Amino acid sequence: MNKKDILQFVRRKKEHIHLALQARNSSISESDFHRVQLLHAALPEMNFSEVDISSQLLGKRLATPFVVTGMTGGWDGAIAINSKLASVCEKRGWIMGVGSQRRQILDKNAKQEMLNIREQHPNITLLGNIGLSQ
Repeated sequence: MNKKDILQFVRRKKEHIHLALQARNSSISESDFHRVQLLHAALPEMNFSEVDISSQLLGKRLATPFVVTGMTGGWDGAIAINSKLASVCEKRGWIMGVGSQRRQILDKNAKQEMLNIREQHPNITLLGNIGLSQ
């Protein structure tokens, strides 16, 4: 990955975060859920402490079937975002998708971010995204 490609990659990632945080890109209208009416069906005989939503992925037991993922990798500002996401995921037993690792494949200097996440959160389950379509 040459210097121009790296700069373009970083600029695009920063732009994604900037766009996601703009109010104009947030939904202000109702979803169609207001049209749904649920029938009340209480479960008084159910002991919720006996409910187990754990699951398995590739032989590993997961506390929950939840995944938090993003496309924040590849620029310096992503380090703080990914660190906070990883902390919550590790605490809750959620899987964390690390976002695009395409740059890490092409730029050997870019791998440190995810190595830091792994070092700081050794018990987290991480999924990678290598941008195969590119």
